[in-house]
Amino acid sequence: MKRALLLLLLAALPAYAEDNWMSAVTGPYEGPVMNSGRLEHLSTHFELDATGHLIGHYHVDDVPPFDGELTDFKPEGENLGSFIWHDPYGQGVVHVRFDPDHGRFFGRWGGDTPMPENVFDGFRSRPPAVS
Repeated sequence: MKRALLLLLLAALPAYAEDNWMSAVTGPYEGPVMNSGRLEHLSTHFELDATGHLIGHYHVDDVPPFDGELTDFKPEGENLGSFIWHDPYGQGVVHVRFDPDHGRFFGRWGGDTPMPENVFDGFRSRPPAVS
C-alpha cells in the first residue's frame, strides 16, 4: 500500500513541476515585436484560465493599435512551449521560452512555423541600460 502511494506521488511530480512554472510566468510583460517589418512595442499578459491552462493576451502599439490572444498552449519542456496567436490580421504559431527566473521570455511567431526574424519578446521590467 505504501509503495503504491509512493509511486502515485512520484508519477504526479512532473505535472506539478509543469504547473508550477506555468503559474510562475503569469503576469504582465513589455517588449518588442516584429510587426509589418518593423519593431514595435508589445504588452503581453499571461494567466491561467479556469481550467488551469496557460493563456495570454497581447497589445501591439501599431497605427492603429491592435489586440490579440494566445491560446492552445502546448508545453515543450520546462519554461517553453507554443501558443496559437489570434488577432485581427490572422492566426499562427508563437513559440516562447522563459528564463529560469521567469523575468523575461523570448519568442518567435509565424503562420504555420515561427520565423527567426519575427521577434515576440517580453520583460517583467525594463532591461538594464547598455552603455
